[in-house]
Order: sequence, then structure tokens, then C-alpha cells
Amino acid sequence: MAIDSTCQSCGKHLRVADEHAGQQAQCPSCHALYTVPPRSVGMALTLAAPGEYPDSWQMKTPEGLVYGPVTKLDLDHWCRQGRITPRCQLLQERRDNWMWAAEVYPELHPAEVMTPIGPAAPVTAYAPMPIVPGSIFYPKAHRGMLILVLALLGYVSFCFVVSVVALILGWQDLSEMKAGKMDPEGRMLTLIGVILAGVWIAVTLGYIGFWILAVMGVFG
Repeated sequence: MAIDSTCQSCGKHLRVADEHAGQQAQCPSCHALYTVPPRSVGMALTLAAPGEYPDSWQMKTPEGLVYGPVTKLDLDHWCRQGRITPRCQLLQERRDNWMWAAEVYPELHPAEVMTPIGPAAPVTAYAPMPIVPGSIFYPKAHRGMLILVLALLGYVSFCFVVSVVALILGWQDLSEMKAGKMDPEGRMLTLIGVILAGVWIAVTLGYIGFWILAVMGVFG
């Protein structure tokens, strides 16, 4: 009697005399060596007995044809050849349920098509970025309110030093605003503080000068 089998490399249907069961044979089509299965193991039979084919697998095609049992290495070879598709099913020894081939070989999962969200907004090359007053684009925040308070404090306290500090800080801040290093939003407050401080300093110097001249005229 003959044993019907399938070449594990090219899938060609072969027929070998039963006296060669369990021996090595060569496929006349692809010349690959394979082991002739026993007569009791066919292409559409159930799984082999436990231990007869260690780590044995069977493959079921979408048409319902069953191939095997084969080892996992042979199954990997079939996958690399493209003989196993996502629609095929695989059955491992000692398992009762068939698995989809993609569960064993995740690379068989078809790639998902990415849908674009929408057309990208046009980008103008070298478009200048607007600088908004008070935004993070300025390294320093303005001190307009502080300078104005110091200038008014000089009038209230009659302190000449406070007015000088307000004048110096205000002049520095106006210079940095002009250079783009400080938020120009406080330019008006700073300018008012500088003017008030300058007026108070001028009045104070004039007053001091008047008394100096007066004292020199009296004792001269």
C-alpha cells in the first residue's frame, strides 16, 4: 500500500510506499528532504498522539484543507514562504481549538491605512513672528508703575534721593524698551515717572541753589 503525503517545502502531493514510513525521502519537485509520515497520519487527519510529533502543528486553509502535522520550524518556514495567510487556521498539539494564523504570527495582520485628519495649513517661509506687548517674547517685564510710585513718593516725602532713583531706573528702562529688551507696554508710565522725577529734581536743585546764593550774598 502507498502513503499519501505532502512535501513540507513546496506542498506537492506525494505518494510513497508504506515500507518507507518514518524514513527520509526527497521531493522530486523541490528536492527537499522530509520524513515520510506513518500510514495512519494523513493530510486531513486529527492530531498525532502526544509525543509522536513533538511540538507538532496543523494548518487549515480557507478552503478547508488540512496540512500536517509539522514542527514549529516547518511552520515558520511556511510562513516565510507566504503559504500561511491571515485566513488560515493553526492547531497545536494538545490543544482543542483552532487559532487564526495571525494569533501565532502577528506579522500577518494587515497594515492599517492611516486617514489624514485634514489638509495642513500653509506655512509661509521666514514669516516674521508678531511681538505682542506683555508676551513671553520679551526677556524683561516693565517697571513703569514702580517708577511712577517712586517719582510721586519724592514729592510726598520731599526726599531728593527717591527722585534720583526713579529718574535713573526710568532712563534705563526706556533705553531697554527701545532696544527691544523690555516690554514696551509700560512706556507711558515710565515716561511720566521720569518727567515727574526730573521736575522734582530740577525744583530741588533750584531751591538749593537759591539758598546757597542767598547765604553767599548775606555773608559776602
